[in-house]
Amino acid sequence: MKPGSFLLAVAIFLSASPARCALALGYVVKVEGAKIFLDFGQSSGASVGQAFTVYAEGDSLKHPVTGEELGREEKTLASGRILEIHEKYSVGEIAPPVKDLAAGQKARLGAPPPPPAPAPAAAAPGAPAAAPSAHAPFYRSPSLKFEAVDTAIGNIDGSGATQVAIAGKNNVDVYPLRTDDQPWKASCSFKDDGTSVQFLSLEAADLDGDGRAELFATIDNLFFNRVETYVLVCKDGKLEKKATLPWMVRSYYTSDGATHLAAQQFMADGAFPLSDIHPLRFANGTWGVAPEKLHFKRVEWLYGFLVASQDGEDIPVFLTKSSTLRMQFAKDSWVSSEAYGQTSNRVRWQDKVFTFHPRFVVEPSSKGLAGLYTLRNIPRFGTFSDSFGMYNRSELHYLRFNGLSLEPAWSVEVAGYSTGLARTPSGDLLAAVVGASGRTSVWLFKP
Repeated sequence: MKPGSFLLAVAIFLSASPARCALALGYVVKVEGAKIFLDFGQSSGASVGQAFTVYAEGDSLKHPVTGEELGREEKTLASGRILEIHEKYSVGEIAPPVKDLAAGQKARLGAPPPPPAPAPAAAAPGAPAAAPSAHAPFYRSPSLKFEAVDTAIGNIDGSGATQVAIAGKNNVDVYPLRTDDQPWKASCSFKDDGTSVQFLSLEAADLDGDGRAELFATIDNLFFNRVETYVLVCKDGKLEKKATLPWMVRSYYTSDGATHLAAQQFMADGAFPLSDIHPLRFANGTWGVAPEKLHFKRVEWLYGFLVASQDGEDIPVFLTKSSTLRMQFAKDSWVSSEAYGQTSNRVRWQDKVFTFHPRFVVEPSSKGLAGLYTLRNIPRFGTFSDSFGMYNRSELHYLRFNGLSLEPAWSVEVAGYSTGLARTPSGDLLAAVVGASGRTSVWLFKP
């Protein structure tokens, strides 16, 4: 190689190396809440998913002996990831809450994200195709034009047939459960046009005994700064709001496969922001909580728990604050090494973040708990984006109870973010899946 060619090759290598991109410096252009605009354009070497920091320079630092200028102190103001790259600027997202960010502050790119894994090699001509997973979905509904938050199943219109209710960000629609190629058309609908309402979860149960299941839609009412539940009833093609309850409402399973509705309330108390958990019931013409408490060791949060049994002992199974599974035995506990149930359905209350996990589904047996089905949502940019509730794919997992712990039995990938899991009367598993377009499809799986 000629000397000139060698030097040119070195220059090209250095200009394209990750180390050089990691040193790229720029400025904040604009800040809109958790969204931030930076002057890292296409020529900066920035890439989608790449980390960045916003920082402020402090006092100059001098060597105490030589007097040499060492640089300036740096205070990190915010960290984030690049979401979009444009010709002369980029758009990123920062972890809230962040204060004192403004245009003109300095920013620095971090290491670029790792390259995607290479695609698997194509099979040789004539080789048999790989067998599909035994647990792959056997039905995918046509897409629905909204982003699902949760789903519930029941005889909602009183016809005796099974319907699927799906909650969006500010709507609830009810569809006949079908597995043909026909479009899904809502038979009952409800929409809250207020800009301050965000739906969080959805349940279906016939508590009043009139032959049709009521829908219990828990919402975050930002205007009144409270979390409450609408009771909706399907009648004449509409979901009528029959009551507003001052509690969150969620179902939980017991190891015999039965589901129960429970309620809990947020409280204006920084030390004890959650009330006790009580059964939900219908009495004297209204929905309310029973006086008895549901007390299971270490279970403090309504979302993400079930109750197993072994030798007459109740064994609560629940998601911890780090989204690991915990089985609480009388003497000790077992904790999974993996996280499950992540979701973007969350609220901040009294400086704490509460996550409204997708429900578990139990596989019962004559001896108690056989196992459980749960979702695992995968953060879009690794663990960093979990704090934003940013997910783009998920997995359906079955964990078998071996008498001592829960062990992974099988899992299947779901090409989208899954917001709700339920079981049909025939025993199939139903998941609401949200794609990158923001549309929703209902997927059915055989256990």
